[in-house]
Amino acid sequence: MHSSNTALLMMNRSAGRAQVDRLSERLGFAFESYGVNLQTFSWDHTEVDQIKSRVEKAIADRITTVIAAGGDGTVSRIGQMLIGSDTRLGIIPLGTANLIAKELRIPLDIEDAINVIVEASAIRKIDGMRCLDRTFFSHVSMGTYSRLAELATPAQKARFGKAAYLWHGVREIVKRRRWVFDITIDDRRFERDASLVLVANIGAFGIGQLTWGRHIAIDDQKVDVCIVKAITPSDYSRLSVNLVSQSLHRSKYVEYFQAEKSVRVSTSSDLVVRGDGNRTDASVIDLQILPAAVSVLVGTT
Repeated sequence: MHSSNTALLMMNRSAGRAQVDRLSERLGFAFESYGVNLQTFSWDHTEVDQIKSRVEKAIADRITTVIAAGGDGTVSRIGQMLIGSDTRLGIIPLGTANLIAKELRIPLDIEDAINVIVEASAIRKIDGMRCLDRTFFSHVSMGTYSRLAELATPAQKARFGKAAYLWHGVREIVKRRRWVFDITIDDRRFERDASLVLVANIGAFGIGQLTWGRHIAIDDQKVDVCIVKAITPSDYSRLSVNLVSQSLHRSKYVEYFQAEKSVRVSTSSDLVVRGDGNRTDASVIDLQILPAAVSVLVGTT
């Protein structure tokens, strides 16, 4: 980084490993030898409305790098505000899943993540998925997968971690949930009876090394639409075997389609749409693919 650079640290104080003063001090010290001035803005749920204006000011002031410190929701929130600008995104993963950081091979260790940002040795231009007034970078989904996130309460997640999702997952499977989805991928329209439709910009499933598909990439200028047709406990049992053996693409319970322009998914049922781990206000998935939307600082390995 050049000595004239300025960086802005945007930090979610509600993130799992958030310690504002300590992180700001460590990052400021690391930048000091490069002659970089560090500004810091942190927020909790009462100050969310100030985030947009702070990032917009950073772009207007030609700040070189904006650093998102938090989980996938924070990275998504900050990243979408940088679309169309020359400002680069740095990521310090502080959340639970950290799927975007993992996809980009950004270290989960805070010191190592700081080094990636300070050294600024490589950049990847990642694609975005524009859905109504938001842009997402990992997954957008409707169906069982989204319902699990809704059913697991913050208290359950704090006490049981990812096991909270497993408990609700079993209950959902027993209920044999399924819906009729009206799906349009680019210019092709069709219907499917399914338990889940997930639009994936990254392959990571969110549990260990499990993946929706190793062919899915965050910077290939397209997204993958995964349609899961498992309904019964027996279906899910077979599907789990494929998932664990990294052969989900061979399962008869999953269909894959690729989209280069747009994806629209709707159903007559009242289903929640989730994007990048957060609930949206949308009742349908109606997204446009934004190729090379944001420049992200990543490591060289």
